[in-house]
Amino acid sequence: MKRMAAITLALALLAAMPPAHASPARAGGAFVYMDPPISRTGLRTLYGLMGSDGGILVPAKYESGWRIDDGSGALFRFQNYAEDGAEPGAFVYDGNGKLVLEGNYEDVRATRHGHLVVTHRMGDGFTEDALTMDGLVLLKNHPYCVLRETAEGYVSTAYQGADTGIIRFYDARLKELSRVKVASVDVYAADGNRALPIPFSPDDKLWGYLSLRGEVAVEPKYMKIYPFETFGRAVVFASGGGCGLIDEAGREVIPPVHEWIEPFGRLFAVHDDGFVYLADADGRQLTRPGGYQSFESPWCAWEPGIVYADYAVGKKADGSYALIRADGSALPLRHRGMVWALTPGKAVFKGDQKLGIDEIAILDIETGGEVSIPGQWPRVSSKGRLIVTDEDDVALYDEDGAELFRAESIDSCAGGELMVFQVTRFGSTRYGLIDRDGNVMLPAEYSLLFQDYGNECFTARRGNKQGYIAPDGRWIYATSTYVRLEDR
Repeated sequence: MKRMAAITLALALLAAMPPAHASPARAGGAFVYMDPPISRTGLRTLYGLMGSDGGILVPAKYESGWRIDDGSGALFRFQNYAEDGAEPGAFVYDGNGKLVLEGNYEDVRATRHGHLVVTHRMGDGFTEDALTMDGLVLLKNHPYCVLRETAEGYVSTAYQGADTGIIRFYDARLKELSRVKVASVDVYAADGNRALPIPFSPDDKLWGYLSLRGEVAVEPKYMKIYPFETFGRAVVFASGGGCGLIDEAGREVIPPVHEWIEPFGRLFAVHDDGFVYLADADGRQLTRPGGYQSFESPWCAWEPGIVYADYAVGKKADGSYALIRADGSALPLRHRGMVWALTPGKAVFKGDQKLGIDEIAILDIETGGEVSIPGQWPRVSSKGRLIVTDEDDVALYDEDGAELFRAESIDSCAGGELMVFQVTRFGSTRYGLIDRDGNVMLPAEYSLLFQDYGNECFTARRGNKQGYIAPDGRWIYATSTYVRLEDR
């Protein structure tokens, strides 16, 4: 477990990093636009804010820009990079183009509780304060403190100075609930979606868990602990070295007498003396020790909307595989290479090429029924859709294996609701847009069409027209190719 100073400092540095791409970001009737809309070598790209009617709310004068995801989607952050190496300030605008923060802070991020957390320099370090969405200071934090958002409010930890080791807990309105003196704490474990306890140690010898109100949820009695999984279970090591599993109340659902416990979503592989068995979140044994050599969980799509699978795949000594359901029942698998979770009741399997099996199939977890899919490589999208690459093209399938659309390439966007497809006509590549059911939204008439971060508008180019287009084909803004918007 890392010491608090290293953890809190790394957390703040990660929070200050912008996303890899940032255009256009659609929210609150406005989005971040690039000028020019299509990047060109030798031509400097700047960022500004545009309304849904194509009107410019903030002229393109910044070197980066993106939406701050505060839940309402009404704030946008812009930044310029100083040539002398000094840290640049962050400028924040609302969805109407009103300036909220004027570059007074090095970093700013919005929280689900309706506040802005800002970072500013303090001597040889930094401190994070909390502001209203209008830029008024609500919490003037203590020196060298990092403010971490949680499901119930905030946790403030000092990484150096006189307050090192003091943790302050706040509710969602920034009212201080308690303060605790510790030797170490893992602020990374403060799950923003659930009120899961966070690991702490009062003496760097034994570890326990604190609630997000600063109360001791699990007494510090373990030699080593791990953060709680999303489903409310944590792997712990007792002082004698044995590994176990506890729930949020500290109940040992699997006693700490094992070599190692490996989480697989809601299931857990328990290792002992070269043998392994599968258990559920209540510690109930699902397979006998030695029945399987190893277990693995299915891959899940990175896009929003995918669910954790309530099953694992087990490999037997004879090389055969079986899918172990959450109730402990086993479904023998005819072939096995890789597995993806498609929906809660469906999985996608690809045969092992080393065994001469290159088949792709959709498997019904309950009945064991299979639907073979032609192709070479599967790619699971969210919303229960499967994209399969074949020798010459790519096809889109639903969870029952019905083909919905076919093109040279298909790339999922908008959280799986929309997909950009590619075709070649008379030697020229063109792009279009379909929905998750394969219905054409935009015909393949665009030489460029892409979308970042699930935004509603697309950057597009058709003929000598370039700009931003809505999924229904309405041009939000268009100009001649490679012409700056301010020169229109």
